[in-house]
Amino acid sequence: MLKSNLIKKLTTVPSQTYDKTFLKDFLYGSTFELDQRIRTHTRMGSRSDFHQWIVSKIKPEGMLTLDAGCGTGNLLIPIANHIKKHQKQGYVVGVDISQSLINHLNKYLIQTKLPVTCATADIEKLNFPDKMFDRVLCAYVLYHCPKIHKALSELHRVVKENGRVFVMTNSRETMREFERINSEVLSLTLSAKVPLAARIESRFCSENANDYFSKYFRIINRFTYRDVLEFSTAKDFINFYNSSRGRNRFYLTRHQCELLQKKLRYVTENLMSGSGVIQIKKCSHLFCLTSL
Repeated sequence: MLKSNLIKKLTTVPSQTYDKTFLKDFLYGSTFELDQRIRTHTRMGSRSDFHQWIVSKIKPEGMLTLDAGCGTGNLLIPIANHIKKHQKQGYVVGVDISQSLINHLNKYLIQTKLPVTCATADIEKLNFPDKMFDRVLCAYVLYHCPKIHKALSELHRVVKENGRVFVMTNSRETMREFERINSEVLSLTLSAKVPLAARIESRFCSENANDYFSKYFRIINRFTYRDVLEFSTAKDFINFYNSSRGRNRFYLTRHQCELLQKKLRYVTENLMSGSGVIQIKKCSHLFCLTSL
């Protein structure tokens, strides 16, 4: 019974990943793991056009744009750079719930002359007037919100009547190869069959997004972005695994964590002995929305 309870915890989306205090103080209490994941997706991805792709869809020229959940500026900075580079009128405002991430971002931005301002804010309760922004971007954020409907109602409130809201999230099918590897590693660690784990995106994903949107927005367009992460060394994949599957640390004992690392290396090296690489497929969707 104890092992079955442990397996259930390891394969269910942990409530901590949509708990505001945990997000601020632990998960995004520092930039390390977030930056590591971003660097991995950038370095290992088969495509290098993600930032340009986002900018081309948002079209921020001459617009006041809000990046809700801007993190360390992974999308905010390219948008601001685009406006500055092309000498276009426009301005970007970034907000995030993590003071640590905002502090890190502002230290970088103070050295630039980019048309951007950043501040700490909760997207479930934004401190902006109604109908302020021409563009609102919220990428890979809503599944972390305890009250997804409340967050969407705030995005609806702050966008202009003729403005556009862009929401990006993952498909349920994204990174299934990663989950199969995780299942095998945990099964070996616990000497028991561990099913594929639910991902945090299952709370708000491409497949169920319109169930949330339909109260506030109409979908104008849905853009698909596919990529493949390709790992050619065991070290790179192991680092990515450990930065992506923090829930293991919540529930496994120290001994189990140490054993998991040994099994992770065994599984990783075994997979690479065949094809020489591990490939993880990604699929995301960017929804272009207009207010009802």
